[in-house]
Amino acid sequence: MNRKFIVTIMILFIIMICCNGCVTTPVCITSSNTPVNGKTIEENMGTTRGSDSAVSILGLWMVGRPDTGVAIDEAIESKKADALVNVQCYQETSYFILFSLTTVVVEGEAVKFASKEDGNAKKRTR
Repeated sequence: MNRKFIVTIMILFIIMICCNGCVTTPVCITSSNTPVNGKTIEENMGTTRGSDSAVSILGLWMVGRPDTGVAIDEAIESKKADALVNVQCYQETSYFILFSLTTVVVEGEAVKFASKEDGNAKKRTR
């Protein structure tokens, strides 16, 4: 009896794995998340990524909403940067039997701007 139960659970698990799917949809591509005109980029801190997720039950009722702003803030905060440049946003949706998981992902290059005082000091030393 115990062995039959384990085999049944394993078969259900395999069926569950086979009955899921994933879709990736592009949302936006932009040069920066904030205006960079008149600002000097002091340091490119490398590629960063942020995301926010929400669960949908039976594909009808979403618990929360994935927020692009939260994903951007997470990406910036992970590198302690001032802004993102070369930004790409996309939405990933993973479907399972009774629910789906929707995730908004933001990727870009984290940059730090030169402060106004640094810019004035550099101009005076030249």
